[in-house]
Amino acid sequence: MFTARIKQIMCLVMQYSDGDGISSQLLSSLIWPEKSKDKVKNSRGVAMNHLRKILSELDGIELLYDKGRFKFVMTGALYCDYLRCLDFIENPEEPSANTREFLDIISRGKFLCNFDESIFDDFKRHVEARLERTLLIKMADAFNSYDYKHTVDFAEAEFNIDPVNESALSYELKSLYMLKKENTARGVYRRFIDEYRRTSGEDYPTPFSDYWGV
Repeated sequence: MFTARIKQIMCLVMQYSDGDGISSQLLSSLIWPEKSKDKVKNSRGVAMNHLRKILSELDGIELLYDKGRFKFVMTGALYCDYLRCLDFIENPEEPSANTREFLDIISRGKFLCNFDESIFDDFKRHVEARLERTLLIKMADAFNSYDYKHTVDFAEAEFNIDPVNESALSYELKSLYMLKKENTARGVYRRFIDEYRRTSGEDYPTPFSDYWGV
């Protein structure tokens, strides 16, 4: 039911819903930068009515317009993976029983990976910076707790944000060593050095043998 435009609008409203919401002027300038004021007002009205109609099919979410701003009001009746992920980021001491749920969310790939528009660049950077801090903590904690499988999972999630993060490489290869998965480790290392060469133009200086052991 979501067109590409409605998806863009929903993500923008969600981005600003932590605060006072997104102003109609900012929303219009981001989504319809080329349209005149009169045409923008009509397009915005049609799009927001369409979005409200879609959301009326769901429990636990409402699109509000107040003092010239749009925002979502949500309750626990609706599961939203983005908001649940923020819960994990803001509360890194969540029970370990919830680790699988967190990994299921972040293992899907980069945040908003299907949105190439520059209007989402700041949103992506903000969320990924917050997520990365949590990932690096959880990755180290998992390794130090001898939880090598989850260490690998957290490292892979970190590579979605920073594909040449050396801490993630070290933790993942050492975990795979403990899990006796040398072929997998060599594949991870090859992927890393290829990406390192592509982004830096140089060969990665640390050999595989430096990581293959604890």
